Amino acid sequence: MRFHGKRVKLAGVYQNTFERSGLFPSRDLSLGEANGVWVSFGDKMVVDPVGYFDLPRPAFLEGWAIIEGVVDAKSHGHLGQWSATLVAAKIRVVPIEWLERPKPAGPKAP
Repeated sequence: MRFHGKRVKLAGVYQNTFERSGLFPSRDLSLGEANGVWVSFGDKMVVDPVGYFDLPRPAFLEGWAIIEGVVDAKSHGHLGQWSATLVAAKIRVVPIEWLERPKPAGPKAP
């Protein structure tokens, strides 16, 4: 309850799948909902990159994110399984698959 009603800025792994919209400290901890916060989208939420949620799946299933919003410690997200709810006002996401693509090979030596 320490952060209830407070505006915060959190970074972590954001996952958006069927019945799941959560922010976790790491991929390893994303197996249990209690390790993360449920992310709900506030009115007029700012998304960076613009159109991120319009991308075809699976592009937006998982990404590194910085989310700014207000903590609702009385709400425990979908099915009450989460530690709290973060009502997002701003979200910046870099999809993990974009980060993990192999780098193109450089020019071959003669």
